[in-house]
Amino acid sequence: MLKNFFLLSLFITLFSGCDEKQRLSVEQPYWGTWQSSGYGYIVNIVEGKFTLYDIDSKYCVKQEVSSNDISELLTHFEAFSNTKIGLGQSANSKLYYFNRLDQLPSRCNRTVESSPPMVVDEFAIMMKEHYAFFDLRGVNWQERVEQAKSKVTAKTSDRKLFEIFSEMMEGLNDGHLYINATLDGEPQRIGYGDSRILKPTLDKAFNQQSKIETRSEFGMEWYKRTLSNVEDLLNGEINYSANNQIIWGSVDDIGYIKIRNMYGFIEDGSLSKEIDVVSKSMDTILRELGRKSSIVIDLTTNSGGSDEIGRAIANYFTDKRVKLYSHSTLGSTEAPQEYFSKPSKTPYLGKVIIYTSDHTVSAAETFTMAMKALPNVIHVGTTTRGALSDILDKTLSNGWEVGLSNMTYLDNDGKLWEGIGVVPDMELGVFTNENIFTSHLVTTRQLFNMLKTEQL
Repeated sequence: MLKNFFLLSLFITLFSGCDEKQRLSVEQPYWGTWQSSGYGYIVNIVEGKFTLYDIDSKYCVKQEVSSNDISELLTHFEAFSNTKIGLGQSANSKLYYFNRLDQLPSRCNRTVESSPPMVVDEFAIMMKEHYAFFDLRGVNWQERVEQAKSKVTAKTSDRKLFEIFSEMMEGLNDGHLYINATLDGEPQRIGYGDSRILKPTLDKAFNQQSKIETRSEFGMEWYKRTLSNVEDLLNGEINYSANNQIIWGSVDDIGYIKIRNMYGFIEDGSLSKEIDVVSKSMDTILRELGRKSSIVIDLTTNSGGSDEIGRAIANYFTDKRVKLYSHSTLGSTEAPQEYFSKPSKTPYLGKVIIYTSDHTVSAAETFTMAMKALPNVIHVGTTTRGALSDILDKTLSNGWEVGLSNMTYLDNDGKLWEGIGVVPDMELGVFTNENIFTSHLVTTRQLFNMLKTEQL
């Protein structure tokens, strides 16, 4: 799961499962039309009812999300003035700023023609105004757009149009960039940014065997066996917390915490409830592991989720207020948002090892950045995926869904890791062992031995 938690997800995805009694209620002085700073959204509030639009410099498309859904899914509202408001998941999460407009732009009341040439133009402008990393990826977007427009006509089929979009996105090896479409009744996806080491290794291992029929089943079997190997690692003394998303224990004087994802810590729960569950779990875990000389936090199979979860965990490993990282948004006039640790009452201040692979992605990477800002942390493993930006979710006028990266995350030293991956202090191959089913176990035992022999 990736960090597809931008504003449309804010309305639709992140808040599914919020407490039934939590609803957004906006008082009359704040009714009106509000445009986001960056992100390309308008929310229209009329008599307390909400309508959401995608907007850029040329197009405006009304989104299919009901007012009732919005009012049930939003949780946090702040009014800074009569002309500026903020929306977010909680008082402690990132805010999405909106500025008041005098009225809804007239183009938002017009039906957008979804002919192939128009859809290409719409996609081209959407990417130009919101995708933050063309220069980083070495792609001349305007050149791609001109090539695409030369190939499309009013009679271009959906399948051919999908191929043209795929050509436009070639080389943007971004794990947070995708297009979802339905062609001839079948879902299709353009997606990029696979792991550099793990995926090719799994592909090779799959092709060298014949027992498991499909690649997806093979991947599921690998993941299941990798998790089961943790029991061997911990000599059978294994504990599960937070809806089994945290696996923990110890070997001699070394504590071990495996965080499977940065989401899913409670079934059908709000983010605030997830953070509560994680915090209670960490309280319990550190009561047991707090006297260990070192703790390994294993993120090697962590596919991301919520930044807020990572910051909540980082708070348990510092007794000082430390800048963790910052982020800014393409097209926003707001200053970068900075995030600082909020130390727990009884933090663990011993040696902490952050253990990553190139499967460590998204919110697991921002958590890695946050932990590396702390003086007692050593980063070991392989370089992370390099897809830190949240996903800005958009919908084209023909119904195709687009996800793209529009946020720039910088670590506490101001360094950008997007497209590169967060580089460890000590390289330790996680999934490079000859047997992919035991590679994680072998390498983690090696890491434990390095700690025991004070090589780390």
